[in-house]
Amino acid sequence: MLFFSLVNYKDHCIFTHPKTLLDFSHKSASEVLDICQPKLENLDVTNIDIVNAFPIPELAEKYPFVKKGGHFSPKDCKSYQKVAIIVPYRDRLHHLKILLNRLHPMLFKQQIEYRIFIIEQSGNDRFNRGKLMNVGFTEALKYENFDCFVFHDADLLPENDKNLYLCDNNVRQLSSAIDEMRYQ
Repeated sequence: MLFFSLVNYKDHCIFTHPKTLLDFSHKSASEVLDICQPKLENLDVTNIDIVNAFPIPELAEKYPFVKKGGHFSPKDCKSYQKVAIIVPYRDRLHHLKILLNRLHPMLFKQQIEYRIFIIEQSGNDRFNRGKLMNVGFTEALKYENFDCFVFHDADLLPENDKNLYLCDNNVRQLSSAIDEMRYQ
């Protein structure tokens, strides 16, 4: 099954091409010069280690560009958008560590200003993902004026760096295929 997934990944994975998301038509020429533009040649499908999860303190050491509170902002240019990534969470620490180990370097390469919000449900009630997303959205609004909100599951890992975590005029689903379903 693994071989099938690897062979068929690129044929079945659909993503929005980065150039269609980066619309500069409403910007002046001087504004465009200051905006970060990801180097598309550096973005590709990435192999992900799903077995070894780094402890959270090691992730902080591994990615010093991420500030306290899960925030990153490019230094040499202005991000096209400010993105809030909201992750509803409960009892999946291993998945969460792997997700963070994947998201931080990917978003760094995409040159996107972002803040990750881990919204944890307490208690033993049934997991209420929708309520956690609403709480995350409300809390994110208290931090900054975000241009884009990404609602992310802790156990879905982005494999293709070209799948930019940006918003356009329409709602987009960032995971168009998952390997559990052989990318179908």
